[in-house]
Amino acid sequence: MGCLCSGCLLGQLLQRLKLSFYGVKTNDDQYENSCIIMTVAYGIALLLGLILIIATGAGFMIMYIYLLYLVVVLTLTRLHMRNLYSIPGQMFGDTPLDDFCYSFWCTCCTLLQLTRHTHDEKVYKYQYDSKTGLPQGAPEVV
Repeated sequence: MGCLCSGCLLGQLLQRLKLSFYGVKTNDDQYENSCIIMTVAYGIALLLGLILIIATGAGFMIMYIYLLYLVVVLTLTRLHMRNLYSIPGQMFGDTPLDDFCYSFWCTCCTLLQLTRHTHDEKVYKYQYDSKTGLPQGAPEVV
């Protein structure tokens, strides 16, 4: 799920952390549709990109724009997690550049790492069709 449907998994992670679809903490219930928005955006970008690749060869631009959006949101999510749990940066200290490098160069690994930080898959099995990726009754963050 982390590699093939990274937009969907990021949406579930945002929903679980109560972050908006652009990766920042909100004071209201704006986070409640993060999973749906990310999943729909992923589907539209993929479908539109494939159609344009076949028709004109220009669909790669749609995919690049979506992947840039995905990296920015993942960077902000990772920065939020590091600040929340006081995790120090590794390559560039406590700067967002550290989070950007991991999100850009290792997108799937970063996404899976954040997902595993927020739930114990041995206790609560992953559920693909839920907004948070967790079964009903499981805590949002373990």
